[in-house]
Amino acid sequence: MEKRITQRTPETQTKYEAFRKTPECAIPFFWDRAKIVKEYTYWRIVENDFPYDTMWERHYMLAPIRKVTAHRELTEEEKKEFLKIKESEFMAQFDQFLENMGETRTMPGHLHYHLGRLFRVDDL
Repeated sequence: MEKRITQRTPETQTKYEAFRKTPECAIPFFWDRAKIVKEYTYWRIVENDFPYDTMWERHYMLAPIRKVTAHRELTEEEKKEFLKIKESEFMAQFDQFLENMGETRTMPGHLHYHLGRLFRVDDL
């Protein structure tokens, strides 16, 4: 059996794999029901129910409200707001901004980016 790459703990990965087999995982169903942390005109930041908990203490996702599969499909207005969000004060709480590629991209049907705050040494 081929090993898969994951940034999740085994427990979280098992829960994620089970979720992926349910109808609730279908796009856009998942994105429409995710817990919204912050919403903009064209984008929303949502909590990740299956966080990358081997490396991040906080894990949110940034996704366009409109379903697109790649950054090149965004309108000029969506691109402008994306840059404004990336440079916002809200984003200062995160250490990493990540887009999965290749086999780590398990939700290719909807463009999204991962926002992560690394564990602090004092937290360990």
